[in-house]
Amino acid sequence: MTTSICAVVLSTLLIISCREFDSEVRINTTDQPGIFELKSLNNHLHAEIFSIAQLTPTALIAGSDSGNIFKISASSGMIELYSSYGESYNIVSLHVGDSLNIVLLNSNSDIGKSTDGGLTWHPWSENLDGKIIITLYYQVSTNRFYIGSSDGSIYHRSFADTIWYPITNLHRSVTSFTSSDSTNLFAGTWSSGIFKINLQTNQIEGINSGLLNPYIKTLHTCKNNKIFAGTYGDGIFYSSNNGIFWFNYSKILDTAIINNLDATSNYDLIATTNSALYIIKNNSSSHSIGIFDSTNILINTLIVDINDRIYIGTNDGIYRADPK
Repeated sequence: MTTSICAVVLSTLLIISCREFDSEVRINTTDQPGIFELKSLNNHLHAEIFSIAQLTPTALIAGSDSGNIFKISASSGMIELYSSYGESYNIVSLHVGDSLNIVLLNSNSDIGKSTDGGLTWHPWSENLDGKIIITLYYQVSTNRFYIGSSDGSIYHRSFADTIWYPITNLHRSVTSFTSSDSTNLFAGTWSSGIFKINLQTNQIEGINSGLLNPYIKTLHTCKNNKIFAGTYGDGIFYSSNNGIFWFNYSKILDTAIINNLDATSNYDLIATTNSALYIIKNNSSSHSIGIFDSTNILINTLIVDINDRIYIGTNDGIYRADPK
């Protein structure tokens, strides 16, 4: 697939490049009401991990470089090679519809679908020739997948559909999605902040009041319907009124580049930069707690599993943070 120089530069900013370092990790327990222990799950794994998803209540899957997909036991932490897709490319996104139906995106803008729990894969990129796909999102409430491209095009598709259907074009790179209900889709962009799309009327509204940085790297909605935005250089913002106004969430991180966001069941927000992982306590006045900080390990992806275990995918494999 031919890509423009601008798209390549943007992809470099949005997806951390592959590097090899020694695994030197510092656990920071200062100012920390709950102590966490970071554990390497790598064993003899030397893959770079770009995506992690919950496959079943007892297992997760992880997408790596070279198109390999690994399976992780939630109880033992053991990792095994599970399958592969597009051997020359990184698996940058994985979304599980159910234990059988899974969709992935790789760094070549190829979308793959599995109907047997990720064991085998089939191309799922019909009618998207030439599109540089940056982000893939699964909306649980509608069982639909959404993709955003470098030219601002947004498409959706369900498991039953035979093609991807266009929704709109924001005319700027779409970097992330989230939703708080089945009606509204929030799209983060590279340079123009956040847009709210009404999926019933296709009405589009820019929602940037209070947002101090228009370069959005990641979006996440908590179960309490707070919407969080991770920015490129100004930390984290949140909205509790569907984007009508945004507030700075943690002044301790207000100059950070936020790459990933997720949350625990009690609404503690988990955030990562390139080399640090933070827990921002829902009930803490100090807000920010760094539990992982390394100059040698680069963090690519983050997930909080159904048991509130925190997994990070890095250039040095997979790590898990468990409460002590």
